Amino acid sequence: LAFFQALRILSKRRPDVLFSKGGFVSVPPVLAAYALRIVVVSHESDTTAGLATRINARFSRTICVSHDLGFGSLPASKLFVSGNPVRRALVEQAKNKDSLPRPAFLHEGEPLVVVLGGSSGSEQINTLVRRNLQVIAKKAFIYHQCGQEDRQALVSERYQEVAFIKDELAQVLSHATVVVSRAGAGSLAELALFGCACLLIPLSTSTSRGDQVENAQRLANAGAARVLLGDVDDRSFTEALIDLLDDEEARRELGTALGAGADWESAKRIAHVLMQI
Repeated sequence: LAFFQALRILSKRRPDVLFSKGGFVSVPPVLAAYALRIVVVSHESDTTAGLATRINARFSRTICVSHDLGFGSLPASKLFVSGNPVRRALVEQAKNKDSLPRPAFLHEGEPLVVVLGGSSGSEQINTLVRRNLQVIAKKAFIYHQCGQEDRQALVSERYQEVAFIKDELAQVLSHATVVVSRAGAGSLAELALFGCACLLIPLSTSTSRGDQVENAQRLANAGAARVLLGDVDDRSFTEALIDLLDDEEARRELGTALGAGADWESAKRIAHVLMQI
């Protein structure tokens, strides 16, 4: 059904190119575009190609990838290393991160833990933070993005809960001492722009194809993040987080390594590929 719906829409609109970001919903429109002889360009954000991208690769003229290694399952002749694009506004703010003002809730010199929950897979992180709130708050202010569906209106000293971090994201990241996050490719690309010291808790292979684990391990191997895998308990979480809060040199090394992989021009490179069609 989805294929025929896509076929009808594309037949009517007749675009010059179809740009696919992968995921299972991308396969029907890619097949429909190929049937209509519309050029397909695909993009894979993660460290390795997912099933949808591997299927779409047969019908794509170009496959933009995030890195130059890890894509042996895709046709080498079609690969183009584009990096992962980040929205322009955040890129421009990151260029001036050192001049961004301190958030109003944060005292001068106060450490800040930014928790990037909020997605459907963030219950584990939200629970870990809430169960250990008092322990963490002894060390730092906690700014917790928890998602609209998981707001609990907790009131505690040195703690602020928000559904989603919006326009203030650049300001918050530029002053973060440690960021606790999943390991989605988009979030990691944003964190790299700000050179954040990160404690990553990727979605496990029991709830995903393992792409976040691969993303996190790639950064850990490069000395660009600390990673906790599997069923993380309170003790391992608080020990890893407090260890980072107490180790300025480790945070500097992690932030420098992550920042070294920041990609400031990915969107332009992808746009150039599309404009050449």
